[in-house]
Amino acid sequence: YEDPGEGQYRQFYQLGAELLGASSPRGDAEVLSLISQCLRQVGLLGCTMVMSHVGMMSRLCEMLQISQAAQVFLLTSLPELSRGGDSLSMVREKAKESGLLQAGRNQRPGAGVLKLLGEAEARTLIGELVQGLGQDALGQRLSAEVVEGFLKKMRGSDEDSRLERALKLASELAPIHGEPTQVLRESQKVLSALGLDTSSQTPFREVLSFLDGLASVKLEVNLGLFRGIAYYSGVIFDLYAPGSPE
Repeated sequence: YEDPGEGQYRQFYQLGAELLGASSPRGDAEVLSLISQCLRQVGLLGCTMVMSHVGMMSRLCEMLQISQAAQVFLLTSLPELSRGGDSLSMVREKAKESGLLQAGRNQRPGAGVLKLLGEAEARTLIGELVQGLGQDALGQRLSAEVVEGFLKKMRGSDEDSRLERALKLASELAPIHGEPTQVLRESQKVLSALGLDTSSQTPFREVLSFLDGLASVKLEVNLGLFRGIAYYSGVIFDLYAPGSPE
């Protein structure tokens, strides 16, 4: 499902399990417990399950009020940020190249127009222009959607300060990897230091609490783990057999 890279290989065989009607942390824990039981039944003992929670990171992005495009960029950058070093500088440059991060909002295309006209007048003017295009030019989109999208581009998707704060947060969380209690403790310190509500950890904490005492696999948490498929919104994990490279 992802391009192969160093230490990351294509998946040739797949075994899935679906749990319908239970989106709670208890449901996540039940599926993970099932995986543990299956490994034990086939004789794979001493495996390591490395976990993270996309929902926790997504909730933090919402708290920081960054755009959807910036959220996707930030989440997909987690594996790179987990390496530490100059990874933050490299990710910041990518954000600039993609237009998500600029020197300042006033330097964004259209920011001067908004400042001159005001947002209400600009919205009216753009609305009149969009209406003049006709429905054929808009396709299936509503004119109001086009207007709001255009205004968003003019004002900039995110204030630089918000995205910079999100980058700092991600760069401090992504390298945290280890035993679940330790990871939750360290990540809580990071959130508190940045003045963020630690309730974003609650669903993941509950999943881990239900897995407490799971003896057939060793549990680790890696906050730099990410999957490049949009429908992942909760727990994600990798499994490693004893002696396999991580």
